[in-house]
Amino acid sequence: MMLTYCTNIHPAESWDDVFANVRRYVPEVKKTVSPDAPFPIGLRLSGLAASELSMEGAASFHEWCRENDCYVATVNGFPYGTFHHVPVKEAVYLPDWRHPERLRYTKLLAQYLALWLPHGMRGSISTVPVGFKDCIGPDDAAIVRHHL
Repeated sequence: MMLTYCTNIHPAESWDDVFANVRRYVPEVKKTVSPDAPFPIGLRLSGLAASELSMEGAASFHEWCRENDCYVATVNGFPYGTFHHVPVKEAVYLPDWRHPERLRYTKLLAQYLALWLPHGMRGSISTVPVGFKDCIGPDDAAIVRHHL
């Protein structure tokens, strides 16, 4: 079992804001709860943050993590858009697995996570459970299966 420090607690939609929060909070939390062992992070990346980040930027972030004895073990890819300070409800499910944006976003998260994980370690990406129940119907099954 692994417990991670989930960054979705900190409001951030852009990559710059995500990384600023990680730099600000992760070293302090690590010092308190995991001073002598690598510290696992659960990184929340919005669609905006994921699209702003390049593979070069992801490699730089990976280097920062190594220098600070931490690593990304899981990526929160459920909320694609704004998550803090707005009513969440069904909007947090969009785009859902009917939409190609969800597929592109999740593939991008997988590429980043593959770079960030320590060698030999498995990671995870949390995602939308298909879609909001009132929006998904039987006619959507084929496209959802295709995207998944």
